[in-house]
Amino acid sequence: MLGLAILFAALGLGFAIGYGTRGIITQKRRAEYLAYAPYLEPVDGSPDANRRGRPVTTASRAFLIVADHLGFALALDFTLALLVILLLPRWS
Repeated sequence: MLGLAILFAALGLGFAIGYGTRGIITQKRRAEYLAYAPYLEPVDGSPDANRRGRPVTTASRAFLIVADHLGFALALDFTLALLVILLLPRWS
């Protein structure tokens, strides 16, 4: 039973680290893109061609952003709950 709990804790921790790493990499890529945005030509016909690097916020994009953050929060909660279960003393 303890081995299974450790396995679940490791799995949850892996997901939490993955989501955190994904967020950091996305922010770095976005910052790099915005640094070079004045030198890039906008693609003709794109919805944000006149906005030069600002993302278009639509309902579907907002939903994806919220779902991504909610997924990270759930993975973190799952990890913390499993770690608390592992650290609780056993009843004899």
